[in-house]
Amino acid sequence: MSTKETMTLQEMRAEMAERSGKYGRWIDAIDAHLSSQPAEQPRGEPMAVIRHVTYSGLARSGEAMEAVVLDGVPVLPEGTLLYAAQPKPEQAVGDGVLSGKYGDVLRPFLVLMDRELHANAGKGDRPGWLAMDRKTALLEIFYHLAKLQKAAKDDDQERIREYGADVANMAMMLVDVCGALDVTPRPAVPTPAEVTEPPLAGRWHHGNGFLCHGSFRVAREDWEAGVCAAPGMRDAVFDWMCKRLNASPSAGAVVPEGWKLVPVEPVTGMSVAAALYVDKVGEGKATVNGIYRAMLAAAPEVDRG
Repeated sequence: MSTKETMTLQEMRAEMAERSGKYGRWIDAIDAHLSSQPAEQPRGEPMAVIRHVTYSGLARSGEAMEAVVLDGVPVLPEGTLLYAAQPKPEQAVGDGVLSGKYGDVLRPFLVLMDRELHANAGKGDRPGWLAMDRKTALLEIFYHLAKLQKAAKDDDQERIREYGADVANMAMMLVDVCGALDVTPRPAVPTPAEVTEPPLAGRWHHGNGFLCHGSFRVAREDWEAGVCAAPGMRDAVFDWMCKRLNASPSAGAVVPEGWKLVPVEPVTGMSVAAALYVDKVGEGKATVNGIYRAMLAAAPEVDRG
């Protein structure tokens, strides 16, 4: 089973449910995930992303992952959770959101300022302070600064917070009275963020199942005790071979030495050669490599270009 690039977890669950009861544990885990998460959005990477879902026997860290490299193409073994950077939805950053190295102290101080503004709202909101002249606004700053000075001397924590916010608010009002405060609404700026999430790579027998990086594949035979998952390895290796060998002579491709251009679908002679090979060596002794070589030998010759 392979997924389309835009397959959602709901679609994957439906496909699993149609096949057999062997996927019960996966379906239960997907159901648990879907019930606790917002609607799954399609992602560019054709892998199922299942956040915060764990399975018995799956690797839980990048250190536990062992990768086999086949001619530069990483192939991941069974029981692997591949931790990869997945983009979050873009987050709007604009008015009301502070970032940068001073955000940690500015945010709580702005909360104090906002609290004091609301506490004194009865004295007049912005139209009221804009009616002040510059001299009056300065006198208000000095008045509240004196109160802050006494609170600091007495180490009165509550008054320090109150009068400190008052002084900051009065300074803001003075800047506003002077016409130097830009209150034009700013549109939110989309800022992409990155997060590391564990895409579920695959669940096959150790040593028997292989998964090509960048795809999601389940062995045709499931992982129950005593069941061989070799078809999954065969399919994954054949996928890799097809990608390497799928060149078109009409496009001017040149087949390098040691390689052979073969049809995407085997011709009759290739299928017959595979059957003869299996009959010759015996069904129990036939290997993937042996079948592959027999089919290559029977493949029609194509000009190297």
